[in-house]
Amino acid sequence: MKKKPTNLKKREANWYDKVVKECYSPIFETMMLRFAGIRARKVEFLQGTKIQTTLEREPDFIAKIFTDEYPQGEIVIFEVETRFSKTQIYRMVEQFGIATRKWKLPVRQFLIYIGDGKPKYQSELTMPWAYFSYKVHLLSEIPCEDFLESEFAEEVIFAVLANFGDRTAEEVIRLILQRLLVLKGKTTETLRFLNQLKVISQLRNLHAQTFKLSRDMYTYDMEKDPVYVEGVQIGVEIGFEKGIEKGIEKGLEKGALMHAETTVKNMLAKGFEESIIADVAGVTIEFVRQVKLKMGKKGRTT
Repeated sequence: MKKKPTNLKKREANWYDKVVKECYSPIFETMMLRFAGIRARKVEFLQGTKIQTTLEREPDFIAKIFTDEYPQGEIVIFEVETRFSKTQIYRMVEQFGIATRKWKLPVRQFLIYIGDGKPKYQSELTMPWAYFSYKVHLLSEIPCEDFLESEFAEEVIFAVLANFGDRTAEEVIRLILQRLLVLKGKTTETLRFLNQLKVISQLRNLHAQTFKLSRDMYTYDMEKDPVYVEGVQIGVEIGFEKGIEKGIEKGLEKGALMHAETTVKNMLAKGFEESIIADVAGVTIEFVRQVKLKMGKKGRTT
């Protein structure tokens, strides 16, 4: 019997965590309003702050906010989880105690579960001498329309993890893609959100549908892409030597190749797994490894 890689699930969770942070970091205040009903007058981000528990760990989202209720400030912490843990309550208690001691301010904690299913988190701990609680939100219980109607592309893509209601998965994915086009147009920025959508859709086993629909619906205007244009120019130059038609063909290939290489470099820099990068960029794993090797050589020469 083949031995299952023990760190596979952990690595997958890390991929999703990266995408979630990339999406939600720019809209922290919107997230506070949606999940906590908090309207802040001022927000001071504390990202990068480590909370020393049994194992030092950086909260997913943490900020010091100022509201009418707490004009002197309070600490708000959001944890985003892809896997259910029966011991989550104890980690939250520990985090609460450390954060309270560190800042000596009121602390509010929220857990957003984006994984599949509807796990029953223990969100309250009652003892004869103490009581503790935190809020749990399951993305799978929130109507997908709440995200589809958002003005932020960062939120729109999370409709794929929400409650579809009577809609089919294909319909929801199609609506996400249409909304992204309305908000961002046919731009490289939209490509970034499409890549993020392809990654998180795997949490619902919808990667195949997402990949197909995005390919069918979204055609990037390559003629305006500087990388593509450069490729065409290279092709034209080659054309003078080997024939105009053949040169342009090579230029198109060069432009597409350079575009794929740029995508691979960006995802490698953000720590994505080789297989995920290859899938998103539409290249082979060997191509990803060659780009990685090239990046490493450049790093050693500087």
